[in-house]
Amino acid sequence: MKNTVFPALALTAALLFTLCGCQSSPHYPDETDEDMTSQETHGLNEHIHPIHNTDFPEEAIYQYFPVYQSNGGSVFSKFNVTTGEVSPLCSDPLCKHNDYDCMFYNIDDTIWRSEDGSLFYYFQWGKDENRIMSYRIADNHAEVLYSEPIENVGSQCQPILAFGYYWCRYVAIDVFYRVNLLTGEREELDATYNIPTAYIDGRFYCTSYGSPSTIVYSLDENMQDQQIIAQDVVWYYVTFDHVEDMQHGYITFSEWTKGEFLPCKYDLSTGEVSAFSTDLPYSASDPVYQNKHFYQERIDNPRFMGTDELQGHKIYNNFGGKVYAFDSTTGESEVIFDNDDYVFSDGSMVEQYLIYDYGEFVRHPLFGIPSWETTAGGKIVINTETNEYCIYPDTWDECYDRYS
Repeated sequence: MKNTVFPALALTAALLFTLCGCQSSPHYPDETDEDMTSQETHGLNEHIHPIHNTDFPEEAIYQYFPVYQSNGGSVFSKFNVTTGEVSPLCSDPLCKHNDYDCMFYNIDDTIWRSEDGSLFYYFQWGKDENRIMSYRIADNHAEVLYSEPIENVGSQCQPILAFGYYWCRYVAIDVFYRVNLLTGEREELDATYNIPTAYIDGRFYCTSYGSPSTIVYSLDENMQDQQIIAQDVVWYYVTFDHVEDMQHGYITFSEWTKGEFLPCKYDLSTGEVSAFSTDLPYSASDPVYQNKHFYQERIDNPRFMGTDELQGHKIYNNFGGKVYAFDSTTGESEVIFDNDDYVFSDGSMVEQYLIYDYGEFVRHPLFGIPSWETTAGGKIVINTETNEYCIYPDTWDECYDRYS
């Protein structure tokens, strides 16, 4: 049987912050901190997307995520990667998508998609109750799978959708349960255990972070039969994305050594801990399609983009706006996108399309000063089979205006 590792949060979702009122603001010269002597008044984000767009053949290929609103709520929405159109999943033409009567309103970015791709599961936070919702793509149908009174959910709860379950663990009051996403049935679990971060060959892998030590262990499908993998170790950010089974592969983690986090690995076959290094340019978290891995690479001379006056942070383009494709069959990389006007967030794949949100400065609606938002600019979509791309500017402004 093929060994498979599923990510704990299985759909990258994009975040949209308050973006209304984007008007003219100070333009920051393309200079380093030391050389920057003036901030003349020009149009903010003065570049006008200097790369030509390729017209993709129109198809119904979507990225799904919540679009956030000025009232603090959000709307479950979809982005057509070939046309740039963003629309709510709610098909009621009279619905304003801004109250709890809408089954797609006020969700967070914890969204889980079924293995066959036909269903989504998501949280809906309500006034009186919190719901786990299921959404069937084929007929655009949403329904309540499980709900509980809002007073039952406290700040100590760690809610996660993963591996076919909704998991909730209340650390302070020793409550741990899961809800089966197929049946809606709730099952009480041993509160000494943790929410799993991997499922491999019929076993859940868990990590218990302690002070000063960490315990790494696995449980069977019933969350019993604990088997310790490692204990009394000082590990951080444990991931299981290289584990094949209990005797093969290795676990990656970070270890605090001499004032810095060092990437390390734990070999399951030998129990040895060693430095984790690789000659490969990409990381395990980078998007992949067929035999190609897509990544960005830090540059020696980052471009200074400007100062976030709200936070006081200086914004740099540390990757030079370049996207690389590493072909695992040839061992070679090529640049498939190159323009340093764009600062990307993490990429995601929808079929063969590689999608990046890119950031820009916006005028803060309350303070009226430049504020950097990592998804304020729009989206760049690259067809990884042809290396053609489309840039959809102001995607988030359009969403925000529509829902406000």
